[in-house]
Amino acid sequence: MPSQINLRNVSLAHYPSALFDVSVRAGRIIALSLSSERGATEGENFDLHGRTLIAGIDDSHLHLIEMGRAFTAVDLRNAEDNDRFLSILRNARPESNGWIRGQGWDITALTGDGPEGRPTSSLISDAGHSAPAVLGDFTGHSTLVNKSALTHAGIDSQTPDPIGGRIDRYADGSPTGLLFESASALVLAKMPAPTRSDLKSAITLGIADLLSRGITAFTEPGIGPGADSLLGGAAGEEALEIYQELAQSGELPIRTTLMLLFSGLGGSNVKDIASGLENFGKARPLLPHSFLGIDQVKIFADGVPRSRTSWMKEPYDDGTCGHMTIEGSSDVERLQELDLIISEIHSRGWQAGLHSTGDATSEAIIESILRVQKDGRDGRHYLIHGNYLNESNMRKMSDAGIGLNTNPLIRWMVGQGNDARLGVARARANQPLQSALNAGISLALSSDAPVSEPDWKRILVTAHRRDLRDLDASPSDSQKISLIDGLRSMTEGGAYQNRTEGWRGRIEVGYAADLVLLDRQIDWNDDGSSLLESKVQATLVAGECKYGSLEG
Repeated sequence: MPSQINLRNVSLAHYPSALFDVSVRAGRIIALSLSSERGATEGENFDLHGRTLIAGIDDSHLHLIEMGRAFTAVDLRNAEDNDRFLSILRNARPESNGWIRGQGWDITALTGDGPEGRPTSSLISDAGHSAPAVLGDFTGHSTLVNKSALTHAGIDSQTPDPIGGRIDRYADGSPTGLLFESASALVLAKMPAPTRSDLKSAITLGIADLLSRGITAFTEPGIGPGADSLLGGAAGEEALEIYQELAQSGELPIRTTLMLLFSGLGGSNVKDIASGLENFGKARPLLPHSFLGIDQVKIFADGVPRSRTSWMKEPYDDGTCGHMTIEGSSDVERLQELDLIISEIHSRGWQAGLHSTGDATSEAIIESILRVQKDGRDGRHYLIHGNYLNESNMRKMSDAGIGLNTNPLIRWMVGQGNDARLGVARARANQPLQSALNAGISLALSSDAPVSEPDWKRILVTAHRRDLRDLDASPSDSQKISLIDGLRSMTEGGAYQNRTEGWRGRIEVGYAADLVLLDRQIDWNDDGSSLLESKVQATLVAGECKYGSLEG
């Protein structure tokens, strides 16, 4: 590309009634003006004929390595019942390591002879496989394995549940093959680890996919020694090394923020986190116009409502309320440990992102952050998911600068799946987006890929329409947000979450030239149809075209 490029006659989302010129040089936006006021400029000109230009999309919660790995796993996302599950699995073949690896099934779609009719290892056996098989559900919080995998892991009726996890069992105590939360690590630890080449390939595949979608930045939410129970268990310390090597060699073409994970899906404790941070050293923020930052810590504070592992203030349909997956033998001990964990992260100058789907968990985290921030420093800590926030807690979040990162596509995918567990009214209150904006909370929408597809256009439209995969939106749903607010949450919101709002996330002079050109002018006031119909024509990162072309 020439040293300076001028993007002529573009439509900007926030000013749809006029056309603008945007000039880029040395990775930055150097000029922004109305096309009607154009003056002489150097460099190469591209007349874009009114097409829409937006700031680069930031998918601020996306498991890139596991997304890349999912491209080579058995795809179970369309297993809408046992028959379809078996049909897909019968065609699966073991990988070169002798194991079958799959991902994407839904616990509400499958049945079996387990407690409450849950699926068991016999479902895999029915597909005719004797090789060890490890099949992660679409949420990443449940894993279905067969008897061969249980044997490899040494799991039997005498195996205790790990901290923050549960082995599903028959009445006699023997394992069914269904593992919840941190129990997945018991098998994942025995599955042959991916090679370094496998990991680099996953990163390369994932980044290419993101750039083709117009995503110029992402946050990898959980990498390091505690990732052995997370999704496929591949985002461990070797993956952390590869990211750093790619950044040092200039081969990382996308803005990347890594969240360190020390305790996995369950059993988070201050001892592991303190020693892990001590060994790693100081936080490394994403500095202006750089490509890699490592300054956040991921904490799994609870699970998901689907497996009743979210800590709720009111009981589920079975009379239980769940509890936090923080280390501790009682709610009191877990709350004390949570305080110590957040204090440790905050005092070291790191930023905490805490997975919280239950309303009791969210309230506990908010109160804990309020206590540690009495030192007067805004740590910009944030809730991940924060599904069932109430007005009081949202006001406290706003006052304390606590952000919210949540995932409309997951809500869409779950649909009515939690109605029986939570009751319809409570289930439908999931993700109070407009209330969060009204309260002044910094909102970042994301995909949590590979849990859902990193389709930012669909995310925006889903947040705007508030529909579910199995239910049309209610006209009276007050939590719908505008497409423009959704776009801000995936540009400015992601930048703010990562403390980089001073140099990226906006089309503004001096900001990074991370830009996305769509193939048409978008009507931001329709129901999202024009956005869904659009295609990404070009993706620029630091002013360089990383996907597509500005020509044509």
